[in-house]
Amino acid sequence: MGESKRVCLLDRVAVERVLSRMASELVEKNGGSENLVLMGIHRRGVQLASLLKAEIEKAEGREIPTGSLDITFYRDDLMTMYE
Repeated sequence: MGESKRVCLLDRVAVERVLSRMASELVEKNGGSENLVLMGIHRRGVQLASLLKAEIEKAEGREIPTGSLDITFYRDDLMTMYE
């Protein structure tokens, strides 16, 4: 087998653009930033919620409540993760 080549799908600028679009879509689908709460699921969802929160707050000029959920004990794939 030959060497596998790594391909960059999104650079830093592209990721920022995607986050900005996601944040705009969330606000639009919610009908504004009022009554909007972001919940991140542990293992990267919390970080995503934090990035979206910052983007929405920058655009909307208001604080967005956030929280997190730890679903570790409800996962059905825990054993496959550690094999």
